[in-house]
Amino acid sequence: MSYPGSYSQYYLTSGNACSGAGTPFMTWGSGVRVCSDVRLSAPVVTTLSGPTSVRGLCQKQGDTVNAEGCANNWWSKLRDQNGFISNIYIDHPAALLPGVPLC
Repeated sequence: MSYPGSYSQYYLTSGNACSGAGTPFMTWGSGVRVCSDVRLSAPVVTTLSGPTSVRGLCQKQGDTVNAEGCANNWWSKLRDQNGFISNIYIDHPAALLPGVPLC
């Protein structure tokens, strides 16, 4: 099925929140793993050596991660690292990050 001529590709956007500029945040900690999925057992895509500027595209619930006496089961898909980071390593007090849609 094709779209009517009045629809321009310019106005079509992804409905799954997996593209775009993303919402900027800083991470904290060192050796933070970015995984291919929201599971602790998922393959590691990359490791962040220290605080890093990242852009969250979307977020979803997954395995619970514990750090510094806190726990969080929300993860964000990162634009530039092409993987998921536990929101516990995002330098923001909320478990669910503002301005980042659900995946």
